[in-house]
Amino acid sequence: MRVATNRRWVVWCCCAAGAAPAGLADLCAQSRPAAAEPAIAFLSAEQARIAVLDDSVDPFFKSLEPLEMGALTGGLISGAGLEEQRAECRRRFEAGMLAFSDREREALRRLIADLRPRLARKYPRFAAVPWSFIKSSGGLCGAMPYTRGRHIVCPEPLLRMCVAAAAGRDGPVHRAAVGVLVHEQMHVFQRTHPGFFDSLYTDVFGFEYAERLDSHPLVRPWQLSNPDGTDCRWVYPLKSDPAGGYILPLLMLNQKPRQPHLPGDMWKAAVAVDKVGITWRIRVDTDGKPILRRLNGVAEYLERFAGIGSDYHPNEIGADLFTELFLHDSEEEESVGRGSERGHDRAQAGGAPTAARELRMATRRWFEQHLSLDGTPGSRPARPARSSSTR
Repeated sequence: MRVATNRRWVVWCCCAAGAAPAGLADLCAQSRPAAAEPAIAFLSAEQARIAVLDDSVDPFFKSLEPLEMGALTGGLISGAGLEEQRAECRRRFEAGMLAFSDREREALRRLIADLRPRLARKYPRFAAVPWSFIKSSGGLCGAMPYTRGRHIVCPEPLLRMCVAAAAGRDGPVHRAAVGVLVHEQMHVFQRTHPGFFDSLYTDVFGFEYAERLDSHPLVRPWQLSNPDGTDCRWVYPLKSDPAGGYILPLLMLNQKPRQPHLPGDMWKAAVAVDKVGITWRIRVDTDGKPILRRLNGVAEYLERFAGIGSDYHPNEIGADLFTELFLHDSEEEESVGRGSERGHDRAQAGGAPTAARELRMATRRWFEQHLSLDGTPGSRPARPARSSSTR
């Protein structure tokens, strides 16, 4: 799930408004190698109701809090206590699962048939992951796509965009549709390969994993859980801080007297944290209140992850960067095929900070090494399960 200011949401709005796209008709339609098509599954509404609530692999619903449950489902959550509220939240998600139309299924098949050969040439390990889709109403999760288990959950607005893209509407709509699918499929890969990306997150991105992280009673109620990054114990060291400070990036809900709604009432926070012995704790001011600020106000972090809309979790950063590199390479291939001048990687753009360019080059090397068939996982030892005091 990504914040509303990212290009997926912006381009969808353009599509929904009927904006005329232009420029990328053959993003993935060039010569395809003879290869078996990937398995593609479309869950029925009944199957989707079971799959979306399955907390066995990556717990989500069992730790939700009242405000975020209301935000995720589009209205104030009812129930006498937390367990009743979570049950009501599950019922709302169940009610929001829908059946695909033939047109939607065909559109997704066409888009995947187009993009898979390009993925297979450079990232065969990723390309081999089966595709599975769930259809959801636009009233859940702010109409933003997300994943559960091995499935990509497609809200109705995304499916309208995919139908338009598959029908030949070129340009930003087609690019956005392909980008969403690749991004969300990366989340499926992340979930089904636990620990695989740890060396990317630590050695390349610069995060550290806070195995023991205590929450704070003034943070957790306003925190927004992300189904694509349920474990938020990733802290980032600020080298510019002489005191050796760390921040914990989190998605938060606006503190308003009314029920927060998505996507307008969520924001990205940088929560100050300190390590005390083997435990990480949220730093507080003299009044005992947690110290937090907007993530885009942390200059060092912003320079490092410039141009990445979903920079609040390493899972999202990894999915964003992989999608960016894939789309860039696809456009490069198309330009060469047409005999036109080659494009320019965003990492090489003149205005990009040095740290951002270096990050993209290192990330490209990591993906090319680890997502090839003979690549090796970049994992650390298995991490312990989350405790009730952490997210």
